[in-house]
Amino acid sequence: MAPPKTVLITGCSIGFTLTSEIQGRGLQVFPTARTPAKMAALDRLTNITLLPLDVDSQASIDAATAAVLTKTGGTLDYAVNNSNSQYVMPLLDVDLQQAKDMYKVNVWGVESGVLGGNE
Repeated sequence: MAPPKTVLITGCSIGFTLTSEIQGRGLQVFPTARTPAKMAALDRLTNITLLPLDVDSQASIDAATAAVLTKTGGTLDYAVNNSNSQYVMPLLDVDLQQAKDMYKVNVWGVESGVLGGNE
């Protein structure tokens, strides 16, 4: 029998339903979040390996990459970029640094390709 397909999902501090749905289809799931404690409810599911991952940190991306590739023997079938940051504010009240931080997560976090940056 072939090993289960594998999927890494970013942003799982709010991705319980997505993770449990994919896990329920028999895949080996690697849910990630910047704050792993926020994924605690996922720990009761089978075929789950919780990983810390901050998509704004290359060191964090590298560590998650290494963990996934070690656990799977060097393969990953799917990646779901679910992480995001939101900042809603009237334009004249925008804090520029908060807006830049949101942009880094929502644009460059996805661009990094999560696994090793695919550079």
